[in-house]
Amino acid sequence: MAINYNSQNMQAIRNARTAAELSRAVAAITTSVSATSRMYSILESTSAKAIVLDDFRGSRAVTSFKLPSIVDVGAIDLDAVKAGADQSKKLGALNQSIAELSVAYQIINSALFSNFKNKDAAAKALNAVLTEALSTQKRIMNAMRPKKDGDVPQEHSGIAATVSQYLKKVLPKEQYTSIKSQTYTADTNSANSAVFQTFTMIKDFVNTDGVHYSNYNAVFTTVVDTDTGDAKHYITTLVDDQAPGTFPFGSEVPTIARLKSSINNLLAVDGFLNYSDRRPISATTKSLRESTALGLERHKVGDVEMDLVDGIRVQNDKLYVRLVPGLSPKEQDQAVSEVLQISKIALGIGMKGKSDPYTVTCKVAKGRQGRTWIEVTSIAKGSGVNKGLLTVSRLNKVGELLNLSDAQMRAVKQGLKG
Repeated sequence: MAINYNSQNMQAIRNARTAAELSRAVAAITTSVSATSRMYSILESTSAKAIVLDDFRGSRAVTSFKLPSIVDVGAIDLDAVKAGADQSKKLGALNQSIAELSVAYQIINSALFSNFKNKDAAAKALNAVLTEALSTQKRIMNAMRPKKDGDVPQEHSGIAATVSQYLKKVLPKEQYTSIKSQTYTADTNSANSAVFQTFTMIKDFVNTDGVHYSNYNAVFTTVVDTDTGDAKHYITTLVDDQAPGTFPFGSEVPTIARLKSSINNLLAVDGFLNYSDRRPISATTKSLRESTALGLERHKVGDVEMDLVDGIRVQNDKLYVRLVPGLSPKEQDQAVSEVLQISKIALGIGMKGKSDPYTVTCKVAKGRQGRTWIEVTSIAKGSGVNKGLLTVSRLNKVGELLNLSDAQMRAVKQGLKG
């Protein structure tokens, strides 16, 4: 969570050298937290289950080149938007209080206060306030969630679904445990605008350097002028938990191509450099069987004709080629090599006398019935990787020159995103 170390409370906590000084600093925070908690004590508990945007009724992936610049304001419940924005302001203040209380809890358990006779009681009291604050935090977050589909413009939810789908497409599954999405209404600091933010939450994300993020977020934001319906869209990523509306929106993305390119670059800046962009295989099973060597009953491998393939299927942007049973390990290797070459020709990769940004990869997999399949995928390195590598390289050099800590470097990178 981002912490404002320059706040008055934080300075008082960090400068405390006696129990009385620490107690006075914490008292102001405790009063604020308790007041906020009482305000939300009448709120009904809501489900903590994250809402997946793909499951919203009527949500759809946007396939047009340009992102919609006009939103149907008449379809939005502006009262619900205002209520959510009000919660956003309260949540930002509460999150700062939670951060301050956490620092105070660490200090009171440090060597500085090891001889404080009421240390255990004070730590217990602090922990109780922290627990209360975290419970209130969850209530406020629930209150910021849209209550019905109409509270979120379809123009926003459709593109947000595209963000989720794109991340699932390009990120290796072994690098995270789950991807879920949740939409919030956020504070705008303007009376005639509405802000919708969808957090695509990647759980237990591990980057190329082995750095683990328990909650890594790609945040898609739509800002709507409620007088004209004019809309602008933004994307950024967060490596720390932050409240909706309390951080820069990131770079503006007027098109789908810019959206995907920006995601690639953000991933690279955050240290995720081993992802690929899968190219959909548009050919059909029927066309590949009838017009390519994949439909042949026998194939010539070297000087020998042999049975290799007895079935093909195009599904989920991939080509699956089923091998005949009974092949030896050597024959299976030959089959993979043969299918790879045929697939390159069938998919038109590198066949036009010029370098093709795409390539074809094959891997062997077992089907449900125990049969062996070759999974063929057409991929290209994500367009943001090279730019991201260059950006990271420059940042690392600056960090070394200025002797910046890891935390300071993360703050610099976050600042460059928006």
